[in-house]
Amino acid sequence: MNLNPPAQLYSTTLYDRHQPQQSFSFIFIPARSLTDSHVPDLSVVQGMIEPNATYFKTIAPSFLPAALASLLPPEQPNPFSWAETVPTGTPIWIHPNAVGFAEYVAFSEAPPFEGSPLRSRSLMAIAVGAGVQIGLIAGGGTPLVLVTVPAGIVLCTAGVVLGPALGKKVGQLIGA
Repeated sequence: MNLNPPAQLYSTTLYDRHQPQQSFSFIFIPARSLTDSHVPDLSVVQGMIEPNATYFKTIAPSFLPAALASLLPPEQPNPFSWAETVPTGTPIWIHPNAVGFAEYVAFSEAPPFEGSPLRSRSLMAIAVGAGVQIGLIAGGGTPLVLVTVPAGIVLCTAGVVLGPALGKKVGQLIGA
């Protein structure tokens, strides 16, 4: 009997020690864990992860730190209210205190990515590679930055825990 190997993903969370309310969580889904070991187009992933998004924009790698900073909650009771009100193509507001942490996350080698052996690479190093697409998604739930690369998919959200709804959608991506 020929069994398919189990799907696997890697996740990590980074905390800002200077601003404890700020954190980013990452999930890296290797291509081998996806259906047919094929990384779908960014728009397909967006449709599976957040089909009701009111804001979806493909961004250039140079905008990655700003996109990450836009995910971080401002000092307001409802941190993601912008996600429900900003129409596509409209600039988003970034809190000045979020930029430093977002730049650190974009350029540090903290998130794990599948390699041999398992190693870390910065999001920016991955984002400038061939075949990479980056998208900012908001409005249907938790705002996300999605990065699709030939080696897999990176999901990033501000927060400590990826909730059960997002976990279910990740399960759909890997065919579980």
